[in-house]
Amino acid sequence: MIGAASVARWVLHGPVNSDSLAEAVAIEAGSLSSGSGCTFVKKSQTWVCEIPSREGSGSVTYELTMKDDSSCFDGVKVASESEPPEDEPKTISGCVHLWQWSLL
Repeated sequence: MIGAASVARWVLHGPVNSDSLAEAVAIEAGSLSSGSGCTFVKKSQTWVCEIPSREGSGSVTYELTMKDDSSCFDGVKVASESEPPEDEPKTISGCVHLWQWSLL
């Protein structure tokens, strides 16, 4: 018999890759589109995602830490040269979901 945790892990959570993670970050940050993807930074074991700002006039960069054995993440906005509007969330948390992956 399959446990609820196993079902939730495989049914609710989708595969983590550059595009699916960018889409999840955009959803959590309230962006209108997902941007071009995320980059895995092997040295720090984090992902860096740049997405369009809510207003679409610039971009916002988030550094993400993935939760162990999960498609879920916690992210912190990283300062950039072209500082996005202050209404962008400073922190985000979310997951790559299977339903989201099927929409890409």
